[in-house]
Amino acid sequence: MKEGPISELKSKPIMEKLKLLLVEDESLNDYQRRIKAYNLESSVQVEPVPCADYNQAVRMLDDSNNSFDGAIIDLKLSKDAKYEGKELINRVKKGLRFPVFVLTGNPEQIEDQKAFQTDFFQIRTKGDTPGRLEEILGDLVKLHQTGITKILGGKGQIEGYLNDIFWNHISNSIGYWVADSKRDSQEKQQSLLRYALSHVQEYLNLDGTGLSQNYHPAEFFITKPVKRYVYTGDLIKFEAGERSLVLSPACDLEIHGASCNADNILLLKVRDWKDLDARFSGLNKDTGKANENRARLERWFANPNQRYHYIPNSNGIEAGFIDFQDKKTMSLTVFNQEMKDGKLQRLATVSSPFLKDIIARHSSYYARQGSPDFDGGELYDILFK
Repeated sequence: MKEGPISELKSKPIMEKLKLLLVEDESLNDYQRRIKAYNLESSVQVEPVPCADYNQAVRMLDDSNNSFDGAIIDLKLSKDAKYEGKELINRVKKGLRFPVFVLTGNPEQIEDQKAFQTDFFQIRTKGDTPGRLEEILGDLVKLHQTGITKILGGKGQIEGYLNDIFWNHISNSIGYWVADSKRDSQEKQQSLLRYALSHVQEYLNLDGTGLSQNYHPAEFFITKPVKRYVYTGDLIKFEAGERSLVLSPACDLEIHGASCNADNILLLKVRDWKDLDARFSGLNKDTGKANENRARLERWFANPNQRYHYIPNSNGIEAGFIDFQDKKTMSLTVFNQEMKDGKLQRLATVSSPFLKDIIARHSSYYARQGSPDFDGGELYDILFK
C-alpha cells in the first residue's frame, strides 16, 4: 500500500519547544521576527511570550498556567528613569526556576550583579556583537536540552514525583506524624521533608523502565558545600595545593548548640591520579581504547584495590584517589582558624550515595584481619584422602 500524507505525518518527529518570556519595550517586533528565523534552523522551537512592559510581564509570571523555560529581559521598560527589569529578575530568582538572560543597553545599572553570573543568569550588552540575540537563544537551547526546567521547573518532573509520593506513599503513613506529640509543628515539617525527599531519591535512581541507571560523574559532588560547618565528606584544599577528604564520623561533627563532639578532624589524603602509576602520565584524550595503559586506568575506576577510592573529574574538581593509608588528624580549632585565614577551603562535599560507599570501604579496609596461610598441596591431599 502506498504511503500517503497521513503516514508521512506520523513519522515526522515532534519538535521540542522552549517557552520563552520575552520582555522588551522597543525592539519586541524585531526580536520576534529574529526568533522566527532562528527556529527555521533549530531543532528546538523557541516559543516567545512577548511582554512590552513591566505590568504585563508580572501578570505572565504570576499566572499559574504559565511554565517558562527561560527569559530574556531588558532593564529599561519605560520612558522614565526606572529600570523595572531589575524587579522582574528578583521575582524570578526568589520564586521561579528558569534561566534569565539580561539583554540591555544599560549594563551599568546592574553592575552589582555581574559577580553573581552563572549559566542560569547572564548579563549581555545590546550591540556588543552581531547576532547577540541569536547567541542567547543558542545558550538557552543548550540549557533546555539538559532537561533542567523539565526537572526543576514549576511543572517539572520532580513535581510529578511529589504528586505520586503524596498520594501513593505519604498518604499511607502520615498518621505517624499526626499522632506524634513529642515534636512541634516545625520539627514535624522537617521530618516529613526528609521523608519525602528519601522517596524522591528512590524514584530518581530509576530509569524510565523502572531499572537502576548509571550516574553522571557530576553527581559525585555537591558544590559548594551546603552545611555551614565542616562535615563528613567535605573535600578540603590546603594552601600548598594538597587535598584531603574529611572522614570524621558525622555524629562527631554534628553541631549541638554551639559546638560539636570532635576535638580533631580525620583527613584522608587525595592523591593525583597520575601519581598512582607513572604509565598514566602518557595518556591523553586521543589515546585509543585499545591502549594497555588506558585499559589499566579504566580498571582503576572500579576501585579494585582496597587501599584506594577513585573520585571523578567534575564540577571543577580534579580527579584523584582517596588513599585509605595516608591519613592524619588536625585540631578542629586549628582547622577552623586556617579556614578563617584562607589557608584552606572546602571545595565540595561528596554526595550521600557515594559517601556511604567510601565510608564502608574505609571501614572494611581497616577491619580486614587476614588469615594464616596453608600449604596448597597439603590441602589438596587432605581433600582427596
